[in-house]
Amino acid sequence: MGLLSFVRRVGNKVASGVHSVASVGKKITGEVARVGHKIADVGKKAVSIVERVPVIGTTLAPVTGVARSALGLVENVADGASAATNILDKGDKLVSRGNEMLQGKAKADLGGLVKSASNIASDTRDLGKSQMSNVRDAREMMRRNNPNNP
Repeated sequence: MGLLSFVRRVGNKVASGVHSVASVGKKITGEVARVGHKIADVGKKAVSIVERVPVIGTTLAPVTGVARSALGLVENVADGASAATNILDKGDKLVSRGNEMLQGKAKADLGGLVKSASNIASDTRDLGKSQMSNVRDAREMMRRNNPNNP
């Protein structure tokens, strides 16, 4: 058994493991996105209905404003989960392509593989930044709306 044979076997096992993790991750982030968007849509409709009732809408305006902000954050998280699903899918395809190259089943295009990996890393960094911004916004909203906050 030569070195290349060993590298191919290890590459196959790594690719299989990454594929399994990506598959589970895509299912989880897909569900978070689906449920988050559904919550945001239903919540916006409910807030809109409450705001249209003449006396109640004006009385509850501060509450509906907070609710709209919270629903906006839920929608942002759901959008982030959708983006994470896409990133996981791209990463899974990248690993599969790299494994095919290692197995000799695909033309070796190392430059294209490196460029794809760089794009995925950039997308992941951007997603992380936007989600951290969502976390800061949520913290600030909770701090402002906490009646026990000095």
